[in-house]
Amino acid sequence: MVLLASLLLEPALAQEGTQDRANVSWVVAGCWLALQVHPEVNLGVASAEVFLTLGYLEDVTDNPIVIITNCADWELQASLSWTPPPDYPAEGDGLADFHWWVITGSGPGLLTYQGSPERAGDGQVAEGKGPGEVTLLMGYRYDLDLNDVPGQYQVLILYTVTGR
Repeated sequence: MVLLASLLLEPALAQEGTQDRANVSWVVAGCWLALQVHPEVNLGVASAEVFLTLGYLEDVTDNPIVIITNCADWELQASLSWTPPPDYPAEGDGLADFHWWVITGSGPGLLTYQGSPERAGDGQVAEGKGPGEVTLLMGYRYDLDLNDVPGQYQVLILYTVTGR
């Protein structure tokens, strides 16, 4: 008799449905930014021919900077330092002859960027609203003059992106 009662209850339970739920949640702690800057750029060699014809060294191809963020607002700044050869004259204008600019910028949320005319020295590169991914293609130029003595020249650009 017990066996029969058990068989009668099983089909009845299988026919009835039951539900329950689980809540899944998470927290995003603050905004975050990722900055990817192109590798080293070599502007070339300043020969007498380059000095007398063009008057500058320039690279305007394949120099991307990528900003990825979930921040509501962001800003990219550039800070420059320069290392001329040891014989570079003290009265030389050095870093003022080095120019940078954003050739093109793309991506949702990009508000403004430093395009033409080119900029010398430190300054704002771009700003935007997030979330999203923005790509900036950079151009670099060094204007040659008579102060440019033989040797290796280097400009270190520290790019800093901040968000809120």
